[in-house]
Amino acid sequence: MDAHFDPSASLGFAVKRLQQAMRREMDTKLAAHGLTGPQYTALNLLAKSPGMSNAELAGRAFVTAPTMLRVIDALVRARLVHRADMTGRHRTLSLTEHGTATLAKASSEIEGIEGTLRARLDSPEQWREIHVWLTRAAEALEASPSADSGE
Repeated sequence: MDAHFDPSASLGFAVKRLQQAMRREMDTKLAAHGLTGPQYTALNLLAKSPGMSNAELAGRAFVTAPTMLRVIDALVRARLVHRADMTGRHRTLSLTEHGTATLAKASSEIEGIEGTLRARLDSPEQWREIHVWLTRAAEALEASPSADSGE
């Protein structure tokens, strides 16, 4: 038995390779709109759920609150996001008109990246199956005991 790990046979390596390739493509497309990946994620989340706080947004984007604060600060400076006045313990966030327009332009380019991937599959059903499986796989690992203990 070969004791060496074979990255070419590893699902984790395949997923990471895809993530890296997608990130590279996304970074290139988003830079043309003055955005980073985390900024694009924040704009998308705010478009779907306006009025979130920084902490809510950070949780949904899988980043820390301080990281999201830096992302939001940059989006506010670029006039893409508006911070409302304090309500209770936090400020709610929403897209500006400029933010909505920028998101729409950037999204069409990002959808093109996924379109390239879809074109390589045999059917739309195959795309849905892959998406469902990847989502379930992530949920299974997130629910594992080691995910709770930080191991």
